[in-house]
Amino acid sequence: MDKSDLILKEIQSLNNKFDEKFGQVDKKFGQIDEKFEQIDRRFEQIDRRFESLESKIEKMDVENKEEHAKIFENLDRIDRRITRVDMDNRQEHIKICNLLDSINSAFIRFEAENTDKINILFDAYKDYFEHKDIFTHEFQNQKELITKNSLRISALEKQY
Repeated sequence: MDKSDLILKEIQSLNNKFDEKFGQVDKKFGQIDEKFEQIDRRFEQIDRRFESLESKIEKMDVENKEEHAKIFENLDRIDRRITRVDMDNRQEHIKICNLLDSINSAFIRFEAENTDKINILFDAYKDYFEHKDIFTHEFQNQKELITKNSLRISALEKQY
């Protein structure tokens, strides 16, 4: 074998090793490509879901647009009613406040005119309760005395 054959064998051996290595690299790239394809399919599914959600949201917006309009119309109507009731009640509120002021003034006048009378009445009531026990005790003594005297008078009447 000459040198050129040896070189050719070595080149073939190297070429086989390169082919084997490149085959492994190609295989790895094939696996990576497969994973990228799986990822792409997942992204396509996600995109379809977002597109599905977007179409559902758009559909809901269209369907709910009329409902929203009705709700806002009702809210406006309610707001107008509240404003009208508030205006009506404001006049009644002013009347009630005036009446309360009048009652308060009358009460202050009554209190000023009758404070002395009320104080006299409370003093008399206080005196009554302070002396009630004394009067009750005296009344009991008088009752006992009358009972004794009635018995004595009855006895004397029987004697004469």
